Amino acid sequence: MKIKNIFRRFVALICALMLCCVAANAQSSGDKLYNQGLALQKTMTKSAQNQAIAKFQSAKKLYDSAAKKKQCDDAIAVSRNIIAGLGKSGGSSTGGGYTGGGNRNQKPQKETVVTPTVEVSNKVFHLGQEAGQMDISVTTNQNDWSVAAVADKNGASFVHVSKLDNNKFRISVPYNESASPRTQYVQVSAATAKAQVEVSQAGRDIELTSNKNSLEFGKKSKTSKIEIQCNSDARYSDNFNVNWEVAECPSWITVVAELPKEKGGILKIVTDKIDEGKSKLTGEQGRSDMVKSNAKVTCDALPGGVSNRKGEIVLQSGYKQCRIIVIQHQ
Repeated sequence: MKIKNIFRRFVALICALMLCCVAANAQSSGDKLYNQGLALQKTMTKSAQNQAIAKFQSAKKLYDSAAKKKQCDDAIAVSRNIIAGLGKSGGSSTGGGYTGGGNRNQKPQKETVVTPTVEVSNKVFHLGQEAGQMDISVTTNQNDWSVAAVADKNGASFVHVSKLDNNKFRISVPYNESASPRTQYVQVSAATAKAQVEVSQAGRDIELTSNKNSLEFGKKSKTSKIEIQCNSDARYSDNFNVNWEVAECPSWITVVAELPKEKGGILKIVTDKIDEGKSKLTGEQGRSDMVKSNAKVTCDALPGGVSNRKGEIVLQSGYKQCRIIVIQHQ
């Protein structure tokens, strides 16, 4: 009996050793196939990547550990991403959907799609009327990107853009010769991803003055003339296209711009090149023309029982205002 038991234990030991040898051999063969796949993966062609996938799939079948199988799955995913990238960049293409190895009826794994993204370091650029510039960094998962100023509806553009390197571009804005503020957009594109930078610039300072700060009337209705000077680019169609308007006025006072004359009109440029500053970008001379126009101020007759009254006329052009005090008395 003892001899039989010893013999049985010996046979069991021999079988265990044989199984270990088989497993070790399978593991060694799996590692060999996996390493061959890694070597093929270094060649950036679809054919080489498909061959690498076949090696990884064969190695996965030989591995018995979950960690080794996952290692193969990860390597397969890398090769599929490389193939997807080669398809977008026009790389070499060989072979179809079957990658070799495994069951031909097996459904191919879904490829990972990389969604293009692009970000900019600054989304808003505000500056005064002087020329200025700003460097903006770009972050994207694409190999290349482009940048361009978006023209307005009339096709005009005051913004200049230049690409500095693969990670940065520069926005340059010249001196704003106009009294009007302006806004434009710069667009960065990386494949289908887009990002915008809003560029806004203040206009030059507006001057609006009257030759009279106050007017005095008696009790009867009377008209007085004032001279107004303004360098705004604005034109008010409901006020004979002069560059100012009446913002506030008492009900007993009427302010009307003079009707245009047949020759030359009522507008006259009285000064030129008030602003001697030059654009830092173009070196061009800034211009700020002061325009003179006339207005008639009519005061109604003083009502009975009222000995005096006081009011204020507010003229306006853009953000600038000019105030004229009006006094009427017996």
